[in-house]
Amino acid sequence: MFVVNPKKKSKRSLEIINNIERCKLILKKYFLKKNIFVNERGLSYQVDIIEMQKPDLLLINFNKFHPEPDGIYSLYQIISFYIHVSVKVIERCSTKKKYWIVKIINVAVAKQKRMEKRIKISDNEAIASNFKISKNIIEENTKHIPATVKIALIKIKEKLINKVDNIEVQSYEDDEQIKASLAGHVCRSRKPLIISNTSDIRSYERYNESYFDINSYLKNNISNYITKCKQRGVVSQICVPVIYVNYDRTVVPIGYIFLENNKRFFSMRDVRIVWKMVREIIKQIEKADTIILVIKEKVIDISHKGLLLQIKDKKLIGNLYNKTSFIFNITFKKQAPLSLFALIQSIKEIKEGYLVGLEIDEHYVNPNDLKRFYKNVEFLALKDDL
Repeated sequence: MFVVNPKKKSKRSLEIINNIERCKLILKKYFLKKNIFVNERGLSYQVDIIEMQKPDLLLINFNKFHPEPDGIYSLYQIISFYIHVSVKVIERCSTKKKYWIVKIINVAVAKQKRMEKRIKISDNEAIASNFKISKNIIEENTKHIPATVKIALIKIKEKLINKVDNIEVQSYEDDEQIKASLAGHVCRSRKPLIISNTSDIRSYERYNESYFDINSYLKNNISNYITKCKQRGVVSQICVPVIYVNYDRTVVPIGYIFLENNKRFFSMRDVRIVWKMVREIIKQIEKADTIILVIKEKVIDISHKGLLLQIKDKKLIGNLYNKTSFIFNITFKKQAPLSLFALIQSIKEIKEGYLVGLEIDEHYVNPNDLKRFYKNVEFLALKDDL
C-alpha cells in the first residue's frame, strides 16, 4: 500500500532523542502494532515493526517497499502529533526472508505538541530559589526618581566638586526645560560628550560613534556656542549621562553630570574617569534597590511558556504584590541552577500559602539558560507522555 504525499508543509520543529533506552520506550508505545510509514521519493509506503531486538535492533516487514542495504530511512507515525524513528538497514533476516533487521539511530518528536502542555512536577524534579525583586521600576518619562538615585547623584557631585570649576549633577525627571537643554539631549542619547577646547572648532567633531554628536546638535550655531563659552570663561566641557538598567533590561537615562573648566582642558582620560564613577554608583543603586531572598519554593507545574509556584514565605509574597516581574533561579534535578525572568500573571491565596502563575519572558533570559530550560521542559513532557 502506498499513498501520495500531500504538498510540502513548513518544516517541523523536532526534538531529537539519541538515548537508545528512551527511543525504545517511545517505539514500544507508538510504533509496535501500529500503522507506520516510510517515505521515499515523494511516496509513503506502509511498513510494520514485527519485534524489538536487543540491544538496538528492530525486525521490520517493509511490505511493498524495497530497502537498500545500508540505507537510512525514517519510519514515521502521525497521531495527534508527528513522530519518526531513523533506522539503518543491516541485513535480511536469515530465518524469515521477507523481514529485515535494522538498527535504531534516533527518534524525533514534534515539539509543538508539548509547547502548551503543563507538566506536573514532583518534589525532587525542580525547585525555585534565590528570588531577586526590584523595589522600583524606573520609566524614562517618569516624574518620580527614587531617593536612592538622588542620593547617589549627590555622592558623585561631592567627589567631583573640588576637581572642576563648574559642576551640574541633575536627575533626569520629566522636566521640559531639562529635556530641551544640551545635557538633556546628551542624556537621551546615552552617549558622553566632550568638547576639549570650546574655542577650537575641531573640538566639535565627534571623537567616534560612541560619543554624542555635538556638531549635529548645534548645526550652524557652533560659532554662537563658542562665543557664549568665551563670555562665560569656559574653555572645556564634559557631559556624561547616568544610565540605569531595570530588571527587564530596559535602559533608562536617570541623570547627567555636566562638568566645565575655565583653565584646564579635559581629555578622554577625564571622560573615562567619570564613566567609571557612574558605573560604580549605578552598581550601588542596583544593590540598594534589590531585594534578594535566598529561599526555596515548590514548583507545581511547568511548561515552555511558564510555571506555577506554591509560595509559603510571607516576606516573598509580600514583596511580589504590586510587582509585575522578578528574577529567580530554577534548579532541575542533579543540575546547576539557571536564571529566569518572570512576569507575574496571577496570585491566588490557598490553604498552604499562595499559588503564583508566571510567564517566562524569553527576551530577558540568558540564551544558554533559556536553552537549558526548554530542554528540561521537553524531557519532562516526554517523560510525562510515556
